[in-house]
Amino acid sequence: MYDAYVDGVHDLGGVAGFGPVRTAGSDEVASEDWELRAHALALQAAGESLRPWIEGLPPETYLAAPYFARWLLAIEELLFRRGAIHPDELVRYRDEIARGVRVVPRAESAELTALMSELMSAEQRLPRLAEARFAVGDRVCVRRERSSEGVNRCPRYVRGAVGLVERICGPELPLDRPKGASAETVYTVAFRSTELWGTGEEPAFTVHVDLTEHYLTGADHD
Repeated sequence: MYDAYVDGVHDLGGVAGFGPVRTAGSDEVASEDWELRAHALALQAAGESLRPWIEGLPPETYLAAPYFARWLLAIEELLFRRGAIHPDELVRYRDEIARGVRVVPRAESAELTALMSELMSAEQRLPRLAEARFAVGDRVCVRRERSSEGVNRCPRYVRGAVGLVERICGPELPLDRPKGASAETVYTVAFRSTELWGTGEEPAFTVHVDLTEHYLTGADHD
């Protein structure tokens, strides 16, 4: 698996050369039926966060694959690592389905449907946190180093930048901390565009980023 613990191709925020963000159809649940199947497979087969596996895809694969195709590729890699399926079996299945020898499996289960509905609608309750380290209005600086545990949730374009805490959002279980780590306070931090990218032809604007506490330090510290 591609090393997910370094800056990967998935961290595209603020990177030039990738064109405009396309939003057509973004209000639809899915553009094709197979995407919903991919979502269901992720909930059933993974049993853990797929983010490390998605971020671990080779750069050329990540950029070429549609969003839900990345989910499928991540699930395949996870199942390979678990020994649940062999890559040769997957190649054979694909060939047989393409030739019409094998029908795409389909199952309908009221019990499984109810379970999936519960998983999708369940509200995660997090513990009440102690007093937040920073307050609304505080100037904070984003740490330059990134975590070596799990996935990265801090865009690289804000690392080292100074911003202003605009909102205290509450607790979150960080995905890039060791298993068993405690929940942390999440802050909405406002950054001026000139702080992130310098001056340009367009007027300066504000960028809001939600960041967990371990990414931040006081603005007067390195």
